[in-house]
Amino acid sequence: MIRKHAGTWLFVSTLLFSTSLCCAAGDFKFHQVAQSGMAAPVPPQLSIISSFSFNDHGEAAFIADNGLLIKSGDTVRIIAGFSQAAPGGGHFISAATPSLNNSGDVVFRAEVSAPGASGLFLYSNGVVSQFLPDGTTGPSGEALTAVNPVLNSQGTVAFLNSVTGPIYEINTGSIVRLAGPGDSVPGAPGDTFLRMSGISINSSGQVAFTGAIAPFGHLGIFMVSGSVVTRIIGPGDSLPDGSAYFFADSNPSINDAGQVAVGLVAVSFGRAVYLYSDGQLQPVLRMPTTAFPDGAYISGTTSVSMNNAADIAIVGSLGMFLLSNGNLSELAGLGGRSPDGNTYTIDRASLFNAVINNAGQVLFGFSEDRQADALYLFSSNQVTRFAGAGDPVSQQPVLEFPFAFGIAGDNSVLISDTTFPGGTGLYKTDAKFGSSLQLVAHAGEPFAENAVAEISSFMMNQRGQVAIEADTSATRSEVLLGSGGSLTTITDQSRTVIPTFGSIALNNIGETVFQGFTGEQFGLFLSSNGQTSELLNSSTTVAGLGTLNDLENLSLNDHDDVVFLARFPAGNVFYQLSQGNLIRLAGDGDPAPGGGQIEIFTNFARLGPVINNQKQVVFAAFQSSVGNAIFSVINGRMTRIAAAGDRAPRGGLFTVVDAPKLNAAGQIVFFGQTTVSGSGIFLYSAGRLSEIVQGGSRIGQSRIVRVDLPQINDNGNIAFTADLSNGDTAVFVAAPANVDGGEDAESDSDNAAPDCNLIHSLAIRDSRLIQERMGERGSERSDDRLIGRSGCNAISK
Repeated sequence: MIRKHAGTWLFVSTLLFSTSLCCAAGDFKFHQVAQSGMAAPVPPQLSIISSFSFNDHGEAAFIADNGLLIKSGDTVRIIAGFSQAAPGGGHFISAATPSLNNSGDVVFRAEVSAPGASGLFLYSNGVVSQFLPDGTTGPSGEALTAVNPVLNSQGTVAFLNSVTGPIYEINTGSIVRLAGPGDSVPGAPGDTFLRMSGISINSSGQVAFTGAIAPFGHLGIFMVSGSVVTRIIGPGDSLPDGSAYFFADSNPSINDAGQVAVGLVAVSFGRAVYLYSDGQLQPVLRMPTTAFPDGAYISGTTSVSMNNAADIAIVGSLGMFLLSNGNLSELAGLGGRSPDGNTYTIDRASLFNAVINNAGQVLFGFSEDRQADALYLFSSNQVTRFAGAGDPVSQQPVLEFPFAFGIAGDNSVLISDTTFPGGTGLYKTDAKFGSSLQLVAHAGEPFAENAVAEISSFMMNQRGQVAIEADTSATRSEVLLGSGGSLTTITDQSRTVIPTFGSIALNNIGETVFQGFTGEQFGLFLSSNGQTSELLNSSTTVAGLGTLNDLENLSLNDHDDVVFLARFPAGNVFYQLSQGNLIRLAGDGDPAPGGGQIEIFTNFARLGPVINNQKQVVFAAFQSSVGNAIFSVINGRMTRIAAAGDRAPRGGLFTVVDAPKLNAAGQIVFFGQTTVSGSGIFLYSAGRLSEIVQGGSRIGQSRIVRVDLPQINDNGNIAFTADLSNGDTAVFVAAPANVDGGEDAESDSDNAAPDCNLIHSLAIRDSRLIQERMGERGSERSDDRLIGRSGCNAISK
């Protein structure tokens, strides 16, 4: 039985003005342990495939591990990969959304390092050129950020400006706006478009798209040619059988005859694939379909692709299908056998797609139980493997933007990064501050008749063990333990408790806490010595708030005390669970030390909470009277460690504080921005607040622009991530000055005035990368409140 009670609040208003301030950089030596461009210990082969395009010659352009490749015949060519020089300056960071035409030209979006510009690029006749840089001026003077380009056989490119539109078209260098938000919706006087998505283009430059209509975002299907928008189906319309149209469950596909295929749903939830031709909309396949011998059938569409013969490749929830001349055939089904003897599985929607060309060939993506991602080709009534995970690539994987996510007692640092090729990976640095890396796990890595498809969350303990929540190709969600260079399964979908994606916690004796599902309800579970036990479940009720069914940011100590953030409709609360007692630490609206109220953001792992073996808890939250603040709770007594507006050790005032970490001795390390420096790493120890390093410092030959993500071990050594002036990212360890070796951190007089725009752009980029690596989605935070525009501008006090 779980006993629930509210913790007693005893406030100690220990403000920084009475805290001893000091500058501790001279007390530490700095060791660089990783940097962008460093060789990664992963094989030079593909891991994760995300999107692809296919032409009539059987050639494909596809994105793998954030790089762009083209396969023609048996030849695979790298078009854009990390560290390769980009036209216009800088180097490619990542590529996305390729569109390939019959001439072998490819238009794609790519992110590029400074001084280059991100935007659209064109590959043609073996050369990559800059096609439409971000910030290009549109027809009405608007700045363009082109995404999701589509290219036709005449060289015309249509694209969306940003994520929501408008739709533009480029032909022979002229940019034309076709349709966009605020435009009138045909067939519905007074209605206007809210946003656009799912564009498809034919050889005449006609574009079919999905349009969301203001104010509620109801979806319709439209076609635009020149400046004329045609309504195919929209809210309030009737389907051919007289039933009311509800929504589209696929984006449209248009062929050269101007015919449009799309999956539609009626208000009665009747589903069908429809063909729009000569102004008429008719069903060509009603669902659910009759089951095939293996049990596969189509109950709804994920996507459709149509060629000039009106053959339609259909992606359903259970497989890939082809509708040709009224006949439906199954190309591949979930659970079926792939050409290379593995089993088809579904891991990621971005891969689960199909494209048909005018030769009747279909290229589709599926995951396999042993090798994760692969592309398959249906041609001449046979399915063959086209490309996928494990295929060799002639490029050495190197670190791109390494981030520190933990430091063990032996000073080895857990690093998360992506490589091309290789995908997302976890690595440990050498324990003696060396420059060698040990692989913990990476996307596409096979293990135990399985393969890692996607790494969701992870944590390292003081022994250097790493707990990982991963999406795997065979059993989907798993909790893994990386130890001694090998991966073992703690639990997966074949066990009594099925892990669900969230956060994971690991203590120093190898126990893990994770969220899971028993088949009846969700809960929080502890895995110890091969046994899994329930700590609490989703029926646990908190008076006045509701049930505990939405938890995140787990932390576990060696006594099995767990702290976490719980989300309720009425607010968010930090809790501690100790020996069955549920103790409230802090929640939205609670009074804060020093005045004001606490506000807690969710889906933001860097806020904590974190607990040590002395049951001390630290976390970051928003304090209404001052701004961001870091708090410590010991035996129900809350103190404020640092807050926006408090004096910083090297002068000036804090503008942002967050990302606290805690060790066994009660030392607290955290990230801060001040009015003097753009960013800094700070240590609170025995009532003394010190700055370890700041943006603008020099460590050896490296000039640091911004620092972030501090980690601390039980020896008091601190790992952190740094953005360097040359565009690289590096990981450093700050160790006591009496340890042999290391560099001093010195103030850089050449960088006395922080570059606010650069700092802010790096903060936004790093925030996005951290979200991706820690599985944060839909955060309630405001970037201007939590990563700040800088610490460059003084704040009033």
